[in-house]
Amino acid sequence: MRLLMASLALLLAAHAAAAPQEWLPSAPAAAEFEPVAPRDPFRSLLGNVSSDPEQGLAGMVLADLKLTGVVRSPQGDIATFENSATGAFFVRPGERMKDGVVVAIDVDHGTVLVRQPDPGFSGTRDVLLALAASP
Repeated sequence: MRLLMASLALLLAAHAAAAPQEWLPSAPAAAEFEPVAPRDPFRSLLGNVSSDPEQGLAGMVLADLKLTGVVRSPQGDIATFENSATGAFFVRPGERMKDGVVVAIDVDHGTVLVRQPDPGFSGTRDVLLALAASP
């Protein structure tokens, strides 16, 4: 039995060495790859948009603002945003920023929904901001 296996192995090795290798698939061509850093999901898709503090809230980019509070008042819910350069903004639903509009303020959950233009996909995207938990 061992002799049969050894002769079969020698026969297969001799056949493989003599057989042409045409049936083997060719190696794929090297792919061209341009390494690019992944897109930062927190940066505006509108390009290099920056805040213009001179215009107040209408000149501010959402990335430059920090949600610091939400308040329920008789006139409606109000959100407070802060910026280190300009101070605080009191915002109601419907008010516009440079790169979006405040859609809703939820005082019960401490969240603000901002709708921003998203030219790459559906036309708009919703950004949900939440208050940070205090220690």
